[in-house]
Amino acid sequence: MLLIRHKRAWDDYLELNSITRGMKNLMPKDPKKIKAEREHMRQILKRRKARQRRERIYRIRDNRGDRKLRRIRKIQKNRKIKNFKKRKQLRNRRIRNLRKQRQLRNRRAQNRRKAQQRRAAAKKAQASTTPKPEVTSSTSELTTEVTSPTSELPSTPSAL
Repeated sequence: MLLIRHKRAWDDYLELNSITRGMKNLMPKDPKKIKAEREHMRQILKRRKARQRRERIYRIRDNRGDRKLRRIRKIQKNRKIKNFKKRKQLRNRRIRNLRKQRQLRNRRAQNRRKAQQRRAAAKKAQASTTPKPEVTSSTSELTTEVTSPTSELPSTPSAL
């Protein structure tokens, strides 16, 4: 009789017995072969237990600060992951994270540039209020002269 210390061990024992009981009518009457089959089942259960041991539950600190239980498979750092799907998943996750970081950097740089432009425009507006109004009228004339050649540009490609 097996020494049962744990509920899971008891479940495994019952499972082992039920498997062998179900197979008794298929198996030959030779006791040696029955014993070999039982040993085979025991090996399967042992492997399953080893896998469960590898899949440990770790406590991971969540971003919000509360502690959360997550089931993750323990992967040795130096070992290459043989599972292609898993490897692809990890690679895609890395690429996605890098892309997000780049987007964030670009957005911050753009916001910096926009803020700088706003500050420059505000400075220019403040400087334009103090000088004479004639200077502003001459700049508006310049802008109209600049816009007129650009309006002619779209017509030239159509003529070609």
